[in-house]
Amino acid sequence: MRVLTPLCSAVLLAMACTSQAQAMNLTEAIQSTIATHPELASRVDAKLSADEQVKVARGGFYPSVDLNAAYGRGYSDNTNTRALGNHHTAILNYTQSELRLRQMLFDGFNTANEVERTKGVSNSRAYYAQGTAQDLALRTIEVYLEVLKRRELVSLAKNNLQAHLRVNDQIGLRTQRGIGSTADSDQSVARKALAQNNLDTAEVDLADAESNFYAVVGRMPDELEAPASTRGELPASLPEAQQSMVENNPYLKSAQADVQSAESQYEVAKSPFYPRFDAEAAVGANNNVQGDEGHDNEWRVGVIMNYNLFRGGSDKARLASDAHQINQAMDIRNNALRQLNENIHLAWNAMVNAKKQTPTAREYAETTKRVRAAYQDQFGLGQRTLLDLLDSENELYNANRRYTEIRYTEEYSMYRVLANMGQLLSKQRVVLPADAIAATEVKNEARLPELK
Repeated sequence: MRVLTPLCSAVLLAMACTSQAQAMNLTEAIQSTIATHPELASRVDAKLSADEQVKVARGGFYPSVDLNAAYGRGYSDNTNTRALGNHHTAILNYTQSELRLRQMLFDGFNTANEVERTKGVSNSRAYYAQGTAQDLALRTIEVYLEVLKRRELVSLAKNNLQAHLRVNDQIGLRTQRGIGSTADSDQSVARKALAQNNLDTAEVDLADAESNFYAVVGRMPDELEAPASTRGELPASLPEAQQSMVENNPYLKSAQADVQSAESQYEVAKSPFYPRFDAEAAVGANNNVQGDEGHDNEWRVGVIMNYNLFRGGSDKARLASDAHQINQAMDIRNNALRQLNENIHLAWNAMVNAKKQTPTAREYAETTKRVRAAYQDQFGLGQRTLLDLLDSENELYNANRRYTEIRYTEEYSMYRVLANMGQLLSKQRVVLPADAIAATEVKNEARLPELK
């Protein structure tokens, strides 16, 4: 069962109360996702499990205290019983007890390297949790912007339907006065039906967007604030974005921590080639042991050495296996760098392309609006046909739709760049769970050839 800290509970309660009083902003939506999404919770649990493994490894530095005790009835036929003559045997009730303390003095650096290995695993899982949080933040931004976009498109579809209804009323009046035709009336009705269908489709798309929002954020999108533009948060060039990716992307840091963990595992595999030394202190109290009636008490203090001389070559093979695991971890890290580099190129190209299209899409929408107004005036004077007027309405609707879509595409592409750079959460001032923070900072050692 997951237990929330008082501070976390207070934050969530404050967010819930605030959401009822005012509109939700983008940072609040991301924070809600981070606080409630089970995928991130799973990653945090994996990190907490790794933290406990660090404690398990550190236990090797501390003494081990064991108490052994036994009581029973035993049969003995040995030199003690035969010393009594006539091949004497004994059946006695016996007790045995020993309290033993053992302290590791030297274990071939096994414990120290095992602690470092588990620390590497913990750091890896912490950074992977941060990467998951960043992916969820980007997904939240996607559904947040999608809801805003779909709401705008519904508004455009409503305006388009209202425009067709006005035209349809005009045609009806012209028909009643005998200056309209049946073909014009049918054409108007058909276009009105298309506008109604466009509105119906837009409303369905909005409902789907709101469902996606709830699935990600865990809350319904009531009132959403339009986010501030991230244009000023972006670097001036792609190489700058790549450099930030190499230095800050949590998935790369997670892969680098796996490399460090594999290197520590290799050092652990060296420990069997050293002797092991333990200090031991023990005290024992026995009765009727080995057929010898009476008590037998003892104590001892000393140093024990254990040095394996041959184990069939298994230690050497394990060392070679762990060396290959280091190479495997490095290959995984380098492959992650390739994939992230591809992603940041795609995100940057999408952003640049959207920025190029936005001004022309805006100009197209503004020009089409002026053309529609001119056509309405000319239609009233009989200088334009009904088809011209209806075409201008549809063209304005499509132009506005295009401009709306390209604006949100541009905005989302900028967030994609920030996510690949590893700076999305910090730029949005999102607070990560404390358990998702790595104990030590990991510096990625993989590099892109073009940045060297």
